[in-house]
Amino acid sequence: MCKHRPKLIALRGLMFAGYLVVLAGCGAADNTSAPDQSTAAVSALAAVPSNLVATAGNAMVTLTWTASSGATGYLVNRATTSGGPYTQLAVPTSIGYTDSSVTNGTAYYYVVSALDAAGESANSAQASATPEAPGVPPAPGVPPAPTNLTATAGNAQVSLTWSATSSATSYHVKRATTSGGPYTQIAAPTSTSYSDTSLANGTTYFYVVSALDSAGESANSTQISALPVAPAPTPTPPPTPNPISNTCGMQLGDTLVTFCFTFDAPAPVAGTRTGALDPNVWGVSRTLGQGVNLGQQQYGMWNATVIDMCDGTTPTVNAPNDIVICNGQLREAVNDNNSLVFDAGDVTSLAMYPKQPFDFAGRTGTVSFDVSNDSTGGHSVWPEIWMSDLPVPDPFTHNNTWEALPANGFGVRMANVAPPGEAGECQNNNNLNVFRWNVDSAIVIRNYAEEDTNGYGTPTGLTVTNLDCVITSSGPGNMNHVELRISQNEIDVYATDAGVAASPTTLREITKITGANLSFTRGLVWLEDAHYNADKMTLSLGTSPSTSQRQHTFSWDNLAFDGPFTFRDFTFDAPNNTLPAPNGAFSLGQESTPNQTSTWTIANVPANTSIAAAALVVFDFNTGGDANPTVLNVIVNGHATSVPWPYPENNQYDWRTYAVPIPLADLVPGTNTVQLGADVYIVYANADIVLHDVTGGVAVLPGANNAYP
Repeated sequence: MCKHRPKLIALRGLMFAGYLVVLAGCGAADNTSAPDQSTAAVSALAAVPSNLVATAGNAMVTLTWTASSGATGYLVNRATTSGGPYTQLAVPTSIGYTDSSVTNGTAYYYVVSALDAAGESANSAQASATPEAPGVPPAPGVPPAPTNLTATAGNAQVSLTWSATSSATSYHVKRATTSGGPYTQIAAPTSTSYSDTSLANGTTYFYVVSALDSAGESANSTQISALPVAPAPTPTPPPTPNPISNTCGMQLGDTLVTFCFTFDAPAPVAGTRTGALDPNVWGVSRTLGQGVNLGQQQYGMWNATVIDMCDGTTPTVNAPNDIVICNGQLREAVNDNNSLVFDAGDVTSLAMYPKQPFDFAGRTGTVSFDVSNDSTGGHSVWPEIWMSDLPVPDPFTHNNTWEALPANGFGVRMANVAPPGEAGECQNNNNLNVFRWNVDSAIVIRNYAEEDTNGYGTPTGLTVTNLDCVITSSGPGNMNHVELRISQNEIDVYATDAGVAASPTTLREITKITGANLSFTRGLVWLEDAHYNADKMTLSLGTSPSTSQRQHTFSWDNLAFDGPFTFRDFTFDAPNNTLPAPNGAFSLGQESTPNQTSTWTIANVPANTSIAAAALVVFDFNTGGDANPTVLNVIVNGHATSVPWPYPENNQYDWRTYAVPIPLADLVPGTNTVQLGADVYIVYANADIVLHDVTGGVAVLPGANNAYP
C-alpha cells in the first residue's frame, strides 16, 4: 500500500501539482489495471460555497456561508476593490470566519472557495462590509455593544430583549432607578433576553446591556426604560345562570328562561314594604290618588283593607300585611274607599316588581304570569302590566290627573270587559253567558312624554286592536294565564280562560298593540293592582252594593320571562311612616315644607358599593295641589344633589315618580340618612336607595340563592 498522503498548502497551484505527483508515484507498476485516479479526483470538486454574508462590526467583519457538500476546508480571500484582486486570509474548516485585521471606515470585499481531496472549487459570490466604530469605542478586541435593546413592562416585572452581538459568550444586564445610572448589574445571561421580576409597580427602571467574550466586556448599549404597573382589575362578570325550559307555565317564549318566581313560600323581612315577598327579589310601592290632604295630615294615605286568605278567612290588614303568600300563590288586597260613603272611592295603585330586568334588545321577548282577573271594567278594579327603564316606584297613570311616568316605559291595562249577554269588543260570540275580558288601553312613555290610547299625550300611531276575549276569573285562586310578546314596535297579548291550564291550544291571542316605538330595550316588569272607585261599577251593572270591589283581592302566580340575564338591582327600603289616618288607615309618606326636608332612614346598605355601576335614590312625590317645584333636593348622609323639574308638562295635584342618581361615595355601610325636599311643599312616599346594575348577583330561578352577596 502506498503510505504517502497528499498535503494541502496555501499556494493553490503548487498544491494541485503536488497532489498529481504523489498520485503518479503511488502504484505505477500496476498502472495498466488501476483506475484513472487523477481523472476521478478532478471530477469530484466540492460545490461552490453559497449564501456568503459579511457583517460589519467595530474593527471587524464577520463572515458566514452555507456549507458545501464534501468540503474539508475553505479558502477565505479579501480585496479592497470590488472584483479583486483578492488576497488569501485563512483556511478555516468551519463555515464562518471573523476578519479582525480591518480598518474602520474601509470597505472590504470577500469571496470564499471550498476545498476537498480533488482540489478547490470556484469562488463564491462576492460579499462586502465596512467596519465602523460605535459611539463609545470598545476596547481593542472586545465585542461591540449590544443593539436593539427593548423593554416591555408588566405586572411587577420588565422583559428585556436585544440583538445578538458577534463573538459574545454572555451579557451583563444592568439596572438603575435614575436615568443615566449609576447602574447595578442584576444578571449575566448567555441568551439575548432577560425577565427582571419582583419589581415595584409604579417605579420607572432604566436598563443597559453589555456583551462579553474572551477579550473582555463591551461598552453599554443605549439606555431604555420601563414602568411596571399592576393590571387593571378585571370586573367580575355576572355568573351565567343556568336557564330553564318550559317553566312557570310559559308557552310562547324562548327555551331559555332567566327569571321564574313561583311564590312557593313567604319570606317576610321586617322594615321593608314587601309584606310576605322576599325583599331581595321584590320591590313594592303603594299610592292613593287623594291621599294628600294637608288639613287632615294625610301624607300618602293608604287604607286598611279586607283580604281573602287561602283558608277562606277575610281579616282586615294594613300595609305591608296586605301582601301574603299562601297555597303557592301571591295574594294582595286594596281598599279604594276610606270614607265609608258609597260611591266615594278613589284611584289606587299597588305595584310589585322583581329587581331583575327583562331584556328584549334585538328580539321579541316573552313575559308570562297568572292573575285572577275578575275585573268588571274600568270603573272598578283591574290588573295592569308595566315596564320602566329604571326602578322608579309605582309607574302608573290615570287619565291626565295622575301621571307618575317613568322616563321611558309602557303600560297595558287589562280592564276591557264584556258583561254576560254582550259581545262588547270581543271578536266572537263565544261564552256570552259569562264575563269576558281583554285589553282596555295602552300607554307608551318616551323621555317623559306620553302617548295613551285613551286620548292623552301626543298620538304617533300607538294602536290597540282586540282580537278575542277570555273568560273572567271567579276570584282569587281561579286564574287566567297571560303572556306578552314584546318587541320595540309591537306588543301581543295572549291569555287563557280563567281556570284553564295553559297549553299551545288554550292560549289565545286577545290583543295586538302596534306602533309602540319603544325608546328602551331593557326594563323592570311591574305587576299592578289598579282601582277607580269600584262602587261605581256596581251601580252601572245594577248589582247589589255587597258585590262592590272597593275592597278586593287579586291572586298572582308564576311570573317568568326569557332572554339574557343582565344584572339585578339591590334596593333598600325606607320603612313606611305609620301616622294614623281615618278609619284605620295610615299615612305612609312624609311632608317637607318649602326649602326644608323630610328625613328617611334606610338600613342594610353593604360596605362594598363598588359592586354597583351606579346609585339612585327613588321616590314618589305629590304637591297636594300647590305649585310644582322648580328643583328637587336629595341629601344623602349630608351630601346634597339637586335636579331641576324633569317633566315636560306642569300638571298639579299629581303623583310623580322619579330617580335621582347620586355618587356611590355618598353611601355608607349600614344605615344611611336620606333627606328629600324642594322649594315648595311636597309629600314624599316609597323612598328607596338602589344599587343599580350590580355584579355578582344571580338570576332568580328555582333553587337559586337569591340573597344579596
